Amino acid sequence: MMRFGISISAAAVAAACLAQPAFAKQAEPPVELAKCAAPYGSIAVVDGDTQGWTKYGLGSPRDLVNALALESGCFTLFDPATGRPTTYLMNVIAGDKEEVDRGVEVARSAATEGLVRSGALGGLGGRALGGMLGGFGGRKKTLAAGIRLISPASGQTILTGGGEVQKTTITFGGTGGLFGTGSQTGGYGTTKDGQMLAEAFIKAFNAISAQGSVLQALAPAAPAAAAAK
Repeated sequence: MMRFGISISAAAVAAACLAQPAFAKQAEPPVELAKCAAPYGSIAVVDGDTQGWTKYGLGSPRDLVNALALESGCFTLFDPATGRPTTYLMNVIAGDKEEVDRGVEVARSAATEGLVRSGALGGLGGRALGGMLGGFGGRKKTLAAGIRLISPASGQTILTGGGEVQKTTITFGGTGGLFGTGSQTGGYGTTKDGQMLAEAFIKAFNAISAQGSVLQALAPAAPAAAAAK
């Protein structure tokens, strides 16, 4: 009787194992826009040299990136009416993965060298600038986006961020939210290619905002000095 019971249990376990699909792929969790407790300064978004969005029939992603800045709370938008210069230029590129990868890598090297010289990286040892872009590859169609944060005073690249997408994880459509209407973000929520690039820009923006420690180290002391007067 004892052996009979063990035999039944083993058979049940074997049947349960066979019922499970082998090498089942888990769905990738949806990408979420990172949030910041306070803005790191103002930005003026400018198009970079690699404007790959045009091959997909899309316009400039400036409105999209502006929307990401406001929604995240990480940056405010440059307002020329104030008479004050913008804190950063945000240079955006997108499209072909190899071109974007190459552009961000070059910018990253320049940013690392500049920040090490200025002492802003300090004990970070450049780690804050690593891991912006995953290794490109695979046979599936991959769209990519890159962002360079530039000091308008020196023209120096401060930070870089990049993102790549093979399949969107974001739900588009409906009313309200970042992609409530296509016109608000240049139509990036209305086509498959546009949705992939929109998600790539979210990943690139998250890579920039995740480096708050570098931005804080570079923050000018002007506001405090002005308040003391």
